[in-house]
Amino acid sequence: MGEKIEKIGIFLVHSLNNCGIGGMETHQQAFIHRYVQNPIHRKAYFPYIIENEGLHFIFHDFSKETKYRKLELFDLQDLLFFLKEQVTFSIIFLNDGWWIESVASFKTAFPLSHIYMRSGGNDIELAPWNNGTFSYKQRRLLWKYSINKLDFIIANSDYSVSRLISLGVNMHKIVKIRGGVNKVLCSECMAKKDSLRKELVNHLGIVQQFIVIFATRFVPFKGIFLALNCIKKSRNADNCHLLFVGSGQLELELKEWCSKNFSLNQFTFWGETSNEDTIRLIASSDVLVNTSIYLNRQSGDGNYHHTETMGRSMMEAISVGTKIIATNVGGTNELFSENQYIGYLSDLDEQSIISAFNMVESIINEQTYQIPDYSWERVFELYDNMFSKILK
Repeated sequence: MGEKIEKIGIFLVHSLNNCGIGGMETHQQAFIHRYVQNPIHRKAYFPYIIENEGLHFIFHDFSKETKYRKLELFDLQDLLFFLKEQVTFSIIFLNDGWWIESVASFKTAFPLSHIYMRSGGNDIELAPWNNGTFSYKQRRLLWKYSINKLDFIIANSDYSVSRLISLGVNMHKIVKIRGGVNKVLCSECMAKKDSLRKELVNHLGIVQQFIVIFATRFVPFKGIFLALNCIKKSRNADNCHLLFVGSGQLELELKEWCSKNFSLNQFTFWGETSNEDTIRLIASSDVLVNTSIYLNRQSGDGNYHHTETMGRSMMEAISVGTKIIATNVGGTNELFSENQYIGYLSDLDEQSIISAFNMVESIINEQTYQIPDYSWERVFELYDNMFSKILK
């Protein structure tokens, strides 16, 4: 099969088809751009990407630009045998928890490789397991065992670090690296916020005083209905134009609710769009809403809490100067403690959130002061530091 290449990475994902709204998907796009497509200043090279399609795998080979290969494989052992014939991997990176039960197999096939995984902790709490029928308690033990076989697990906030430790993950294997933002685009958008807002107002025919954006997946733990009820009860109920960017299981229900509770010219469902367009829309808005909750979810015969671990869209809002109304759950308060005047951090109760929307005008008139560097450049500087230690 040709000479083996040393110090090469393989990137394991769920799918290469995504819109970039979710934090995991946006991180995946940036990672591929940095370590697959961009040859400049690269500390590691990931020319091989494998998609998990459930019953089979799709192998993508980007190692030779003129001879791109795409191959379907239908069994994990066949996949591992094929990979061993191709290359000796230095790094195996899991960007999807589905792969966790295969960690032991990858360790056996590539004993000299370092295996990384990125997680905020919600997937470990859910603890899905594809092979066999196990109780929730058994699945959590299987996940803990497999997680601790990793060389590094990357957490996206202090909250996630604490959560992983509480779930039994070896603290010495945890590295905190947040998701990032497109710093160049964010700076451009901040510089022309007024013109971007005017363009959006003209495009949508907005007549309300405030543009309030929900840039997220439309799923229960995001607390979107909580926010909408509070907006409806606030004194600015008629002054807000609601802009929904994204999609998800609650989309139809959200459209029906808005149709019953707001005038038709008061809300817009933009749909799925690229991360770049999402950033422009956040910059065009006055307030980003992230009223996430602690959602009690069932996993087989067990229950766990699903919540906000990082909130990448909030980092984008900070970086373009758009104010945030958010609930104090998960890792959200870390963004408010790191920066100044970025919005309103509400208690997780209706009256506190109503108060936030009552004060929208004063909130948006405060000057934001961003302290940390949330850029992808900083994110991948931290990755490079990790990779450099094993690539010497």
